[in-house]
Amino acid sequence: MSASTIALVAVAFLFAVYVIVQVRPAMLRRGRRATTGIREAHDRARTATTPDARALALVEAGEVAAKAGRWISAAGSFLRALRSDPSSAAIVTRTAAAMAPRPRLLESILLRKVAAFAPATPPGDPALVATLEELKALYEKRRDKGKARLVEMLLGRSTTS
Repeated sequence: MSASTIALVAVAFLFAVYVIVQVRPAMLRRGRRATTGIREAHDRARTATTPDARALALVEAGEVAAKAGRWISAAGSFLRALRSDPSSAAIVTRTAAAMAPRPRLLESILLRKVAAFAPATPPGDPALVATLEELKALYEKRRDKGKARLVEMLLGRSTTS
């Protein structure tokens, strides 16, 4: 065998190992169960007749994905749930609880939620207050005093107005 043939076989082997590692969660039992749970929740979301039912199904899909360690899938499900029922404070709380192990991803989700509020949103809106409270808790946990204080000031305005 020539050196180029050996190199080609080695690269093919490394590629095969890479592919196996990437699809590993779907091959494991836990991964298959999680995939089934996510799929079932997404099917319930598709067949839901009300935005509230759709949002709850999407939150369940996000929680199942988060428990399985599929953080990007979980984030997508939570974002869809937040868009489906924008006035729900419970969805914000469940999202924060499930995504707590990934604070940067949670911060991104919460900031998107804040940006989605209309400028005419009443300051005491429960979903806005819940989102700001979760952001404040996140920043305090990360010891980011400046951002925590900023959100605290926003909370003061949103609850007193």
